[in-house]
Amino acid sequence: MKKSISFKYPHIGTVINLTHVGHHKDLYLGFLLPSVTNQYPAEPIDVLEEELSKTYLQWATDEVLKVGYISLYHLWEKQIVNLLKYQLAASGERYKDPKKSVSLVNHVKTLLKDHFDIDTEIEPRLWSLIDEARTVTNTCKHATAVSYQKLLSNCPEYFTKGVYNSKTGEESSFFRITHEKFRSICEAIEEFWEKFPHEVDYSDCLNPV
Repeated sequence: MKKSISFKYPHIGTVINLTHVGHHKDLYLGFLLPSVTNQYPAEPIDVLEEELSKTYLQWATDEVLKVGYISLYHLWEKQIVNLLKYQLAASGERYKDPKKSVSLVNHVKTLLKDHFDIDTEIEPRLWSLIDEARTVTNTCKHATAVSYQKLLSNCPEYFTKGVYNSKTGEESSFFRITHEKFRSICEAIEEFWEKFPHEVDYSDCLNPV
């Protein structure tokens, strides 16, 4: 029997989740990245300092964007799993982690559809962006050949050509998250929490707190 997500928590909780995502975006785009840029000398004393500063600025920017991207995806994971745990418990059920062969994103979609009668196919773009963020995060964290090659094949825009290898005749591909990619996932998760409450058939207050 399908159960509706219950009582008032989702209305309040999704707003809180949306607020947290907004704060995360502002922290990185409004504070941390500008702080990195401000470290670049306005007037380098010579060509060497200028080149070293450019290299440092690019490296620091890349690292901040990676951390921001990964931590935002993990924030979404924590938010949606907490909501599901809370709602399933209110219905007398327990949340179970996905099997190893099933991604968390697909696991969440299945739970929302089977237990809460939510049509998860109405926002394919959002789900696609969130699943892409999952693959990106796994690539950054584990750097396995499988995740790296999958991302390189499906999302080549995350890579830029690097050093030429004279032995193989190929250029290495460097992984990079751009400002645009970071902003895109921020906006996608914000949109997710903006739309999520409106796609749920809320029941009456079952267990008010």
